[in-house]
Amino acid sequence: MPCRATARDVTLCCSLLTAQPVSSCGEAGLGENSPMRAVRSRQRHASLPVERMERGSSIQTSSTCVAVAKRRDSVRAPAYADAMTATNITPANEVKLMNGQRLARRILDEAAEKVAAIREASGVTPSLATILVGTDPASVAYTRMKRKRCEEVGVRPVRVELPEGTTTEELVAEIGRLAADESVHGILLQHPVPKPIDKRAAFEAIPIDKDVDGVTSGTLGRVILGMDALASCTPLGIMRLIDEYHVELDGAHAIVIGRSPILGRPMASLLINRHATVTLCHSRTRALPTLVRAADVVIAALGKPRFVQGGWIKPGAVVIDAGYNEGVIGDVDFDSAIEPASLITPVPGGVGPMTIATLIDQTVGAAATQLGVVV
Repeated sequence: MPCRATARDVTLCCSLLTAQPVSSCGEAGLGENSPMRAVRSRQRHASLPVERMERGSSIQTSSTCVAVAKRRDSVRAPAYADAMTATNITPANEVKLMNGQRLARRILDEAAEKVAAIREASGVTPSLATILVGTDPASVAYTRMKRKRCEEVGVRPVRVELPEGTTTEELVAEIGRLAADESVHGILLQHPVPKPIDKRAAFEAIPIDKDVDGVTSGTLGRVILGMDALASCTPLGIMRLIDEYHVELDGAHAIVIGRSPILGRPMASLLINRHATVTLCHSRTRALPTLVRAADVVIAALGKPRFVQGGWIKPGAVVIDAGYNEGVIGDVDFDSAIEPASLITPVPGGVGPMTIATLIDQTVGAAATQLGVVV
């Protein structure tokens, strides 16, 4: 996602993934024509973790996940108490929060089960290589967080750190070495990379079957065509969060603000593949507030703090904030947008946890595919 965060901001958010928020999603304030008309309060019971991972898939539960959820419920704290200290959330508005932390935790719990199944079937531990070039503090914190999440679910992290001054050729050679290593199932290049490295050349060196962060042109092409792919993690995480809250996309007007090849563009394609009508905007789009006011679903991913204002939001719209800026601030002005929105993601605690959970889950899935194991 667009990121302007400091290392301190990243460290704060790392701790939030394991928090146990308790907000639920009800039907209060949802109009007859709201895209959230399909939401039902019974779907929000934390003791019965049900996840609709992809359209057309069956709804599945597991006794292990239920047990984990019940264990988490035994230690409860006010929803988003840490994440939302700068805002005043009323009880009426609290039901509008899209709880990415809870869903991310469930995805990670299920990933741990898959890792155990892969080990039992093949004797191999899934692994993820994280490549860091240079010493940017925020990037250091991000890669550390990803390795920690790997360890939590049983994935073996492979730490690759290259010095400042590494050339494009040297980076591509290192990626090639990892690509040829059969014990490595996923490769993540932490970005941004220092200049003058050719980021696109480095991304393209990652084999598509190990592209668990969804950054290659081959992956984007498959996403656009609706083919099976290890999609970019933030857009796919957003889709999972949208599904969790049963937002109806078929025929809805969705607007995506931001045209990044690893966020805005794949996000638009995933929405189109679910039969939404999509408007893809960017920094030069004219009359942007007018366009946003017509949208049923608004996804902000442009990297400008509090850019999207509450006055732009149509009553009943679903607002997804994929931005993350210095000071732990999103791209949406949360305080003003929560009033008209039917659902909204907080920053932190919304999209961020979903991104890393999706990365880990895709790593496990890639390992299963490469090893020929069904999980």
